[in-house]
Amino acid sequence: MQQYPKIPRTNRATAHFHKNCVAFYKYDGSNTRFEWNHKKGWYKFGTRKNMIDKHDPIWGRIIPLFLETLAEPLEKVFYSSDLYRSQKNYTVFAEWLGPSSFAGFHKRQEPKELVLFDVWQNKFGFIDPKTFVEDFGHLNIPKVIYRGKFTGQFVEDVKNGKYDLLEGVVCKGTYTRFKDYWTAKIKTDEYERKLKEFNGTNWMEYWKSE
Repeated sequence: MQQYPKIPRTNRATAHFHKNCVAFYKYDGSNTRFEWNHKKGWYKFGTRKNMIDKHDPIWGRIIPLFLETLAEPLEKVFYSSDLYRSQKNYTVFAEWLGPSSFAGFHKRQEPKELVLFDVWQNKFGFIDPKTFVEDFGHLNIPKVIYRGKFTGQFVEDVKNGKYDLLEGVVCKGTYTRFKDYWTAKIKTDEYERKLKEFNGTNWMEYWKSE
């Protein structure tokens, strides 16, 4: 099952400066994934690194939530055109979070939601962000914060709180479908400050383990 790649911080993504991007609101939750096959339907489920099933005491609750909210609408897109019908396997990625979720920690009894943030098409890769917004924007996807050049000024604006974000943004390259796909994340200075307070003296080690 396809795993979601680690998104580099901006200081490791300078090669993308001045390239076109779409910047999405970055939700502070847990990365989850769901695999679909045109014969089997939704048949594989996982967190970022581990496979799960409905019997998992913590993560098992994600499966019925996904099936109730995103599964059918996604299938409608997969059957909507020859562009999608020609491929038989998809993995979709969603952030699982509640109102108090922070740095991967969640309150057990709080209601949770799934925010769809990427779609992987087998043999081709991630659907480009422009197409993602056009074809999946009617679902619960992250808000588009910015469209334009990925510049140092935009990075500073995000870090300094211009866009009123809780955590930051994920920037995604806008090239031809399935080709030259790239991502970079920018986190606000305020989020870094809160993370330091939350994780005490080990905040840098915790940041790397995200």
